[in-house]
Amino acid sequence: FPSHDTDSVDEFLQAEEASARLENKLKNLGRSDAFDRIQKKAQDLADWFKFLDNDDIVGVFDKLITYGKLTENQMNQLLPVIINFASDSRMSLQESAGVIIKALEGNGKALKEYGINIKDAGTLSERFGVVLNQLGDKVKGAADSFGETLPGKMAKAKQAFADFKENVGSLLAPAFSFIIDKLNFIVKSYDLMLS
Repeated sequence: FPSHDTDSVDEFLQAEEASARLENKLKNLGRSDAFDRIQKKAQDLADWFKFLDNDDIVGVFDKLITYGKLTENQMNQLLPVIINFASDSRMSLQESAGVIIKALEGNGKALKEYGINIKDAGTLSERFGVVLNQLGDKVKGAADSFGETLPGKMAKAKQAFADFKENVGSLLAPAFSFIIDKLNFIVKSYDLMLS
């Protein structure tokens, strides 16, 4: 198979894998009802910012769900802060989510450079408010601004190409599956003849 075809199928399979992980996690938590809403929110944010991969946003939801102390509404409120913080700090969404989760747990070392002292907040609810309001205000608009910079424009182009590959992969996947099934049948038949 040509490498661009397999790259496209790989991109599609990675998206399917991220989606399946989230779906299974929600099913195990008895929250299958949230899957479509989370997928839509991730896609809406990826469409808005254009340099973000919806799979990475799904990964942030996955991380926040694993954290286990936030409601779906709180996760939706935090997501723009995580995205803007990542853009402002030039870190990945996963790293940004990790810093935010640590802050929610009372470890706000990374937020000190923003003039935020998380130690004054004694409860999870208070820390959530500090992150949402104080950090949220300080990084508000950072993702939109990043998208207008040269690195942001390059990230948009890279993501557009990745989305294109994923779309092509979704079209090629059934053909690859058919070919693999036929090859497996041929190999098994040949193996039986040799036995």
